[in-house]
Order: sequence, then structure tokens, then C-alpha cells
Amino acid sequence: MVKSKDNKRRSHIGRRSVPYLLILPVMAWLVLLTIFPFVKTLQYSFLGWVLTRPWHKPFVGIQNYASVLSFSNHIYWNTMRNTGIYVAVALAIELILGLWLATLVNRPIKAQKFFATALLIPMVISPVVVGLFFRAAFAPDFGLVNYFLKVMRLTPWIPQEGFLGRISTALLTVILVDVWSWTPFTFLIFFAGLKSLPNEPFEAAEIDGSSPSQRFWFVTLPLLKPALLVAILFRAMDAYRIFDVVWIMTKGGPGGATETLSVLIYKTAFYYWDIGISTAMSYIMLVIAITFSTVLIRSLYHRPA
Repeated sequence: MVKSKDNKRRSHIGRRSVPYLLILPVMAWLVLLTIFPFVKTLQYSFLGWVLTRPWHKPFVGIQNYASVLSFSNHIYWNTMRNTGIYVAVALAIELILGLWLATLVNRPIKAQKFFATALLIPMVISPVVVGLFFRAAFAPDFGLVNYFLKVMRLTPWIPQEGFLGRISTALLTVILVDVWSWTPFTFLIFFAGLKSLPNEPFEAAEIDGSSPSQRFWFVTLPLLKPALLVAILFRAMDAYRIFDVVWIMTKGGPGGATETLSVLIYKTAFYYWDIGISTAMSYIMLVIAITFSTVLIRSLYHRPA
């Protein structure tokens, strides 16, 4: 009897350990690909490591972080300003356009599925292809944009050095490309949100005599709050770490006018070979992203007691 109970106990323990054994390879792979690089780069951020002297890795503590956040570091703060403008302007335009398009397509029209599908095409195009196409389109000599402006007799609006070559227009031009690419994403979120809304609040508001604009502001928007949160979080974080389109179109130029945080980190690491400073900037960027997302979630989901 004792041996039988021991065997049952071992069998039970063995069955309980099977799920943990099955996920062990996945956990090991996760540690190898995420946790280990995270800890290792965090270690690098406290070293004065420049790849021109690969064996010289002195421990400098928080000196890298202090150097990055110093008010005399005009390059970093200019890049922060560019990134903030990029995120704020692109996000605002994409949210407004996405909600407007979703409202239009959500109406009872025959070609609703066709329009909904067609609007998603820019989102599925590779960012590299988008960057190459618009870099050619905004070229000062043979670009399509300058050609159409000339056809419409708007030649005075065309900068001599091109839209991507002038400091005052380069960042806005890159933002417009982002809007073209990612407005379909916000449209998709809002369109799905509108499809999921119940009809009862709208019917009650209509019976009470509210106008269409009142129903939109006081019924539709409050009910779309979860979709709005998702759209803001995903697009803000994606715009915050933008690299590929900016790098292909301008490489951060002219004169740093379009240089974002990701571009500056890349240049610091692979142009100037300063691993310590670049990893410190990466972790500052991570802390800002976590803080922003946490504050946003708490503010949008705050419920008064």
C-alpha cells in the first residue's frame, strides 16, 4: 500500500511538471533573445566604451547618462524636439483622419468592403519601399511632387533645394509620409470600434432630439475610448521609435532637421562607435516610453471614486 501511494504521488508530480518542461525551451529562448541582451546593454551604458579602443572599457557610472541629459548637449535636445514634434503632429493628424475615414466608411454604402480594404493598402507596404518611393517623389529635379506643382502653376511654392533639402520643410515632409503610411492603421482600429458599438445609446439619443454632431461628441467618442487608447498607444510608440523611413529619406538631415532619437542612437553607435553613450540614450528613450504609456493608460482609464 505504501509503495502504491508513493508511485501515485510520483506520477502526480510527474504530470504536474510536464507543462513546465514543455515551456522550458521557449523560456530559455526568451531569456537568450531578450533578457540577456537587455541586461548586457544596460551594463554597457555604465561603461566608457568606444569601439576605436575595443579593449578599453572603464566603468564610468552614470556619467554617460549625465552627458546625454546635459543642457549643453544641444544635439540630443534638438533631436528630442524633432521627435516630440514628429510624434505629436503625426499622431494628431492620423487620429483625426482615421476617425473621419472610419465614420465615412461606416455608413450604409454598397462598396463599404471595397473602400475599407483599399484604405489599408498603404499600411501593408514595406517602410523601405515607402521611403524610397517618396524620396524619389520629392526629388527637386525629377520628382512627381514638383512636377504636379508646376502643372498647377504653384512654382513659387517649390523650394530650390527640394522639400527634403530645406530645413523648414524636411520634417513636415517626413511627417506627411508617415501620415500616408499609418493613417490606415488608426482607420482600422476606429472602424472596428464603430462596428462593435451598441445601437441602443444612439437610438436613445436620437429619440431625445440630439443632433448628429451631438451624438458624435457625447455618444460615439466616449464609447470609442478603448479604441482611442489602443490607437494612441500603438501609433505614439511606433512614431516615437521611427527610424527606417527617416533614414532612407533624409538620414536625419538637412542639418539635423529630421534627426529622431533612433537615428541619433544609430549614428552614435555605428558612425561614432560610442557604445556607452548610445546605450545610455537607448535606456533614456525606454524610460520615457514606459512613463508616457503608463501615464496615458492611467489617465484614460481613471474612474472617479
